[in-house]
Amino acid sequence: MNQNNFLIKTIIIFFCFTLCSFSQAIYDGTGAAEYGDSWCSTFNNYGACYKVYTNDCANFVSQCLIEGGGMDLSGGSVDACGCIVNAGDLESFLESVNGITTFADLDDTSDPELMANASVGDVIVFHGTTNHATIISSVEKNGGNKTIYLDAHSSGQCALLLEYMYSGSFTSFTFLHNGSNVGFNDYVKIPSGTTPINYPGGNVTYVGQFVDADGSGSTANSWDWSLSFLSDKGTYIVASATGLTTGDPWQYSWTVNVGTLPNGYNWSRNSNGQIMGKVTVGCWDSDGYYHSAEMDISYNDVPPNNDFVYKTISTAQPNLTAHNSIQISNSQILSPGSINFIAGSSIYIYPETNIASGSWVTFTINPSQQ
Repeated sequence: MNQNNFLIKTIIIFFCFTLCSFSQAIYDGTGAAEYGDSWCSTFNNYGACYKVYTNDCANFVSQCLIEGGGMDLSGGSVDACGCIVNAGDLESFLESVNGITTFADLDDTSDPELMANASVGDVIVFHGTTNHATIISSVEKNGGNKTIYLDAHSSGQCALLLEYMYSGSFTSFTFLHNGSNVGFNDYVKIPSGTTPINYPGGNVTYVGQFVDADGSGSTANSWDWSLSFLSDKGTYIVASATGLTTGDPWQYSWTVNVGTLPNGYNWSRNSNGQIMGKVTVGCWDSDGYYHSAEMDISYNDVPPNNDFVYKTISTAQPNLTAHNSIQISNSQILSPGSINFIAGSSIYIYPETNIASGSWVTFTINPSQQ
């Protein structure tokens, strides 16, 4: 082999080694985030050679990527332990890694690219008078929006909101998304449930279903539920539960008792006269994401005829039909559960008390009494 051929082959081998060192196997973003959660409030300087630096943010994120994520940083400017200890150097290295997409010079924590791609184990480097490296520890998803939490050093910075971290002296940030990460397209839905709920209520069941959209084997760890109705006083929560678990890793059926709704509320109603509400489900999955979904429900609070109260009333209100609504112009309550509407007629009305002037009441007229 002549000297020129040897030199060419040496250069090819060198470039191959360099490029291979910048290529990564499938990155475990969940593992990186879990390592961050474990060490964000302290320092891992035992056993292995990991050091503690005065400005420790890049060193901490490097450890998350190496120990939890299975990433090799040796192609960058590393210390004796294989960590990149400068935030700017860490950012530059990650920008060169195959599979990582860089979104630079962002200045909005609700940036569409960030909302679309943010996933656990991704890195965010803030820029200002100094640079600050952080790692995404968890993501709560609600439709197209995400709430992003970060872990960092030097002092213990654990599960801090992205908006809080960016509210200081920083003027921009770089978002480094690892495309080999899994789980950020998964979601939860409510495929079935009871609606409307009919008077006088009872047990109702709603099914929450976790969807492993990318087929990576992700599962749901715990479930949160809430059932509520709307009124002029805001949201009235009938029932809620958090941290529910089941043997089924992808589905949870929630059964709850909904009785008659309380008096004293001016309930928001749909075009059918039913009280409007919603069921909300949320779940943490094995990738560290929080997913949520809603289902619109309604409550039919018109009882059977024999459950109505009727009175002969004194104020003329013509042209009323069954299941209609009318606004009360003054205090027209004769007694709890009876309201005067049509002179000389008897009507049936669901017993509500303390109905204020100007509120709306849904009622049914007994056809035999019109």
